[in-house]
Amino acid sequence: MNAAKRVAARATLTVGFGLVLGCAAQPVGPVESAPALVDTAPASDSAAPANEALPSISAEADTSLALAVYRAAGVPDIDRAWSVRDYERCLGVFADLLRSGRSDLPRRGSQRSGALFHHLVALENFRAAGEAAPPETARRLQGYLEVYPGLLQIYSPANDGIDFSVEQTELIVSLFELLKSALDSSRPIAATDATWADVYARQQQMTLGVVRGASAMLSEPERYAPTLRQYLKAALVRLAPAFEGHLEPDAASEVRAIAAATPSGASGSAARSMVDSEPLR
Repeated sequence: MNAAKRVAARATLTVGFGLVLGCAAQPVGPVESAPALVDTAPASDSAAPANEALPSISAEADTSLALAVYRAAGVPDIDRAWSVRDYERCLGVFADLLRSGRSDLPRRGSQRSGALFHHLVALENFRAAGEAAPPETARRLQGYLEVYPGLLQIYSPANDGIDFSVEQTELIVSLFELLKSALDSSRPIAATDATWADVYARQQQMTLGVVRGASAMLSEPERYAPTLRQYLKAALVRLAPAFEGHLEPDAASEVRAIAAATPSGASGSAARSMVDSEPLR
């Protein structure tokens, strides 16, 4: 197993802050046929929570590398949408970097590496899956789900003194969007294909685990600044109804309750602002 797949496999068991992602990385069989799909593209930028106010890494704290260094190490070109294989290649490079610690990882807003991190969380990568026929779209989105949590594993809290809370928050919000698209594309196929019904069930389990992980983040004001929790809460509130429509009643009720809960350390007015945040322009 190569380095990228080892990272992704570890991530499917745990993402360091309680995400239950073991359902993500099981192989699936071929999809023979499927009824017409509803729109499976991730939410457009106009429907995504605003992230302009999220903090960027300061020049003094930025120890990341220049984009050219990542590219020379094997990170794919960021001037195009990434495939699943591109994410695997990137994770392989990051796995090599981790041998000397996490200080070389790209950071949000960095003058050196910010463009790379922006591409890691860009929804355009997942939208490219929608250009295929419906069964292939579902397969590609599932492929992203099998590797993308590896990034959360890499950026998850650790005892190395590096604060990746901003990057972690953006990654989990992008994972929300990916989950919604994967669920939307899988449901009609699962209705007629028993093999894909198992995939859909794993996606449902993964969704609940990710929402629980987000809830844990919202309950840690000492680790996640108000702007981060506002951004995460807004995304959760916006996407919770879509998630509920794919889940069994008990799981849907849990997601609804988490989305409605007031985060720890937030006043009533602050909690309302989390729900009422402007969408990304």
